[in-house]
Amino acid sequence: MGALALVLLGAGFYLYRRPARPDRAATRDSLLDALAQLDDAYAAGEVAAADYAAERAELKAALQRVWKTKQA
Repeated sequence: MGALALVLLGAGFYLYRRPARPDRAATRDSLLDALAQLDDAYAAGEVAAADYAAERAELKAALQRVWKTKQA
């Protein structure tokens, strides 16, 4: 369970830190997929509540940045 949390946190950190790409739709889709996978893992009891909350907040913040950049 801890390993899955670390993988999800690592994926979220990678998505959060990687340089901006011209294809915002692909970035948005990958972030939405990561969010859905995290929600599924949490619902299945594979992720601790604290890890889930932290990772979900990071993914949501990354999505907000993508949408704000797209609108600008």
